[in-house]
Amino acid sequence: MDEFDKRALKVPSCDEFTSIFGCDCKIDQDLIQVCEFEDELGGDIRITFGLLDNSFGISVFHNGYKFLEMYDECLAEVSLDESKNIINVKFVSKELSRTVKITVWPKIFVCISVMR
Repeated sequence: MDEFDKRALKVPSCDEFTSIFGCDCKIDQDLIQVCEFEDELGGDIRITFGLLDNSFGISVFHNGYKFLEMYDECLAEVSLDESKNIINVKFVSKELSRTVKITVWPKIFVCISVMR
């Protein structure tokens, strides 16, 4: 992960996620923050943030079937946009800059961008 200081990562708290999005959120025994959402069509999304290893995971389900899964260990920044119901996640590595923009309401939408 190069020179990136893992301690510099700031993930919004469970209280912030819950108050902004009304989702379920908890921190498990491995210090992984788990946020779960459901959209108006019954789609489900699970997002995880590794608070010790800067990992990020996302799984999107519809009708009980997982149709998107992503995992990355170069998490650099997480921000919440309350007015648009969006979670912005940024990653850094030597070669690439990646961004995942997740809309959680009214319909789940995930946009992944990769740049050199």
